[in-house]
Amino acid sequence: MVRDPASTPPPRPPSGRLPVADLEGYRALYQASVDDPGAYWAKVAGELEWMSGWPANPVVTGDLAAARRFTQDVDAAAVLVNAYGMTEVCGTLAYSRLDDSYGARMRSCGPLLPEWEAAVVEPLTGRRVPPGTSGELVTRGRSLFSGYYKNPDQTAASRDADGFFHTGDHCSMDENGFVSFHGRLRDVLKVGGENVSAREVEAFLDSHPSIKMSQIVGISDDRLTEVPVAFVELVPGAELHEDDVVAYCRGTIASFKVPRHVRFVTEWPMSSTKIQKFRLREQILHELGHDR
Repeated sequence: MVRDPASTPPPRPPSGRLPVADLEGYRALYQASVDDPGAYWAKVAGELEWMSGWPANPVVTGDLAAARRFTQDVDAAAVLVNAYGMTEVCGTLAYSRLDDSYGARMRSCGPLLPEWEAAVVEPLTGRRVPPGTSGELVTRGRSLFSGYYKNPDQTAASRDADGFFHTGDHCSMDENGFVSFHGRLRDVLKVGGENVSAREVEAFLDSHPSIKMSQIVGISDDRLTEVPVAFVELVPGAELHEDDVVAYCRGTIASFKVPRHVRFVTEWPMSSTKIQKFRLREQILHELGHDR
């Protein structure tokens, strides 16, 4: 049986509670489900039911903006949680708890999992910063990877003298040890001396009803050192112009965060799972003649 989202609630198992299945994904997976909900209900939900024996409420983790749209438009029964991890830690380092409030699950990635240590440090000095202050997350634990394949130099450079792995991620930790992810350090732009998180601007742009997905890259600027550029994919059938996107930002986000250029795309340069931002940066630099 495949449950249609408009149908009555599914029968409950003898325990009286629906089983929970973890559905982890990246932005493209959730966006594909939003674009074609029927495929989700026919394939993903069916697989969850097959694995559990009962219709299952998925616990959704991954890219927050895309996962939030998924729960709004595709499966309202899904429970949205937050998590933090990477390949080098062999999975997940921090995870929201199901009994955390919705606000807490949206503000942070949750506490560290057992047998993990982590701290936030100043990227240049390695000094630890106070709770709530952002910097680079460093970590060590039982399932930390042994090293990069046939690359001892990169392996050595990724660890400090105490064995902490430097993630390259812009994070903070509160006084309770809850981790918040703010983006990759290389995705933090320096605009006139102000730090601008590409992830924050992307999340704001993605809130526009006509914008399906956005990506922010930085390009050099003689006066401000660096300025943001937005690449935007529109919802099918929608129409926006560059000035519309800029106007949506002005007066709502800080002026130094407003994209100086907007380019519209219909497809993205991809690795196997991720958008290759360096390709987008190369594209705009070539267009503006900055690569000459």
